[in-house]
Amino acid sequence: MDSGVGGSGASTTLEVAGACATDPVHPSETTEDTSSSCTSVGREDETESTAKRPRVDDGLRVVIAGGGLGGLALCLALQKAGISARVYERDAQFDDRRQGYGLTLTNSKKGALAELGVLEACIKQDCPSCWHWVLDPKGHVLGYYGRSFTPGAAKKVDAPARRGERGNLRIPRQDLRKMLLDRLAPGSVVWGRRVVGYVEQGDVVDAQLDNGAVVQADVLVGADGIRSVVRRVRDGVGKSDDCTGLRYTGVAVIIGLSPVEHPLLDDGGFYVLDGVHRLFTMPFRQRGANGDPEAPPLTMWQLSFSGLTEMAATALGATDAAALLAEAQRRTAGWFDPVSDLIAATPSVGGSVWSTALYDRDPLPPLSRDRGSLITIIGDAAHPMTMFKGQGANQALLDAPLLAKWLAKPGKLTATAVRTRLRCFEREMTARSTPKVLGSRQAAAHLHQPAALDERFGIEGVPEDAAGLLQYLRDNEVTASLGAELEPAVAHAIGKLSK
Repeated sequence: MDSGVGGSGASTTLEVAGACATDPVHPSETTEDTSSSCTSVGREDETESTAKRPRVDDGLRVVIAGGGLGGLALCLALQKAGISARVYERDAQFDDRRQGYGLTLTNSKKGALAELGVLEACIKQDCPSCWHWVLDPKGHVLGYYGRSFTPGAAKKVDAPARRGERGNLRIPRQDLRKMLLDRLAPGSVVWGRRVVGYVEQGDVVDAQLDNGAVVQADVLVGADGIRSVVRRVRDGVGKSDDCTGLRYTGVAVIIGLSPVEHPLLDDGGFYVLDGVHRLFTMPFRQRGANGDPEAPPLTMWQLSFSGLTEMAATALGATDAAALLAEAQRRTAGWFDPVSDLIAATPSVGGSVWSTALYDRDPLPPLSRDRGSLITIIGDAAHPMTMFKGQGANQALLDAPLLAKWLAKPGKLTATAVRTRLRCFEREMTARSTPKVLGSRQAAAHLHQPAALDERFGIEGVPEDAAGLLQYLRDNEVTASLGAELEPAVAHAIGKLSK
């Protein structure tokens, strides 16, 4: 998202108090009078106007800056709770964004996807990954995740039959955005309009748009990404520096979508580690997806690496697709098949390859429960993290129903109560997401240094003497070069060593 700030910071009224306790407070546990439930008002027409708004207790209205996963999920969660919400998104239309990366989402009947009403749709659209090898650049086996070597495990079946079978679902980001968008009330998203600032005066927030219009709201939520304008204005008002606190992790990534086919990519994938680089692949779309029988399968690959300064990583992200593919080929020269083919087959047009420096941010210090503003933030605006624990999208999706529950909590709803509820939400969100941020930070550092090669990944299903098995495989040249015969060769080695 854009990092520029519009509006007048000096006129924004904020009371930034010290950090409150980190223990989460659940809606059912609070003992103070946070005032009760929001009146269920359904959707109203909301025009861009500076006219005075009714008081909060006449019906809460929420403006959401940003129409990514978090913003759309929040809008849906609020509408399901009977709260009026509208999203302002800078993209002119839904399809303006590239296909985006593949998401690994938690499959739980009690999770965020279920609460948002999209779990079954995600299961139907799941692109299963049944196994992952961990390999070095020469194709030597360092580890394996899957069930092929688990005693008593079912024989391998086609991936479509495995949809929803295990703990994770794999969905293209844009597909999930479309599911959320399709479930919103008509007109819930205003396309081509970006929130560039706001002024908070008393019990009203004036959200300022990039076309000069002002939208009044009772609550403004920043779901505007890692370089959130809303966060910068809220937490950086009156300061000359950018206090959004972005922290470069020392890692950059090139991401691509490739149609190449290979046994090591068929319904699964692999990791490659060399102490500086980490290549990760996963199924992105299956053959014949979206009703097109001629559509090839797509694999998403992520080549992440340490060693670049922030300036160099940023410059890399600004280069064209052909240059990115050349850089990926240079960095993986001499690696086992099909790495070179995977990268070479990635189109240099159509948004199929891109690069970025990876950032996170120290945990959000919540405002105190009895002070603060009518502004809050969710998703990457609140707790950005690297992809190495697969938690960024999951945490953003969890934010949405949690905030909706706090705002819909029974009781009289006043502006003071709204402020308290927002602070309680932030405390609970921060307590949940902080371990994920820090775990992802640790993984980003660990996976891109030589010590990563010393990790014992193990072979799932082989609880004893996995180290001996791995050495046997290395000594006998059981490597990724075997392609479709790798799994049978490892199974044979397990049987031989178990005798």
